[in-house]
Amino acid sequence: MGVFFTASRWEGEVVNAEPGKCAKLIWAPPDMLPDNTVPYTAAGVGFWMSGCSIGVPGWPQQ
Repeated sequence: MGVFFTASRWEGEVVNAEPGKCAKLIWAPPDMLPDNTVPYTAAGVGFWMSGCSIGVPGWPQQ
């Protein structure tokens, strides 16, 4: 399960706390994610961009 939050403001620098699992952290426009973005992360961003507050990627909508 992935849970995603939006921030209205940010201070400081991002820190890669899991370098063994994550190559790097970058700020990217939500409609221009890098090709190697983890699929569930890309799905979460896609749901957010479409205004959907909850989604189950890969499952048929009812």
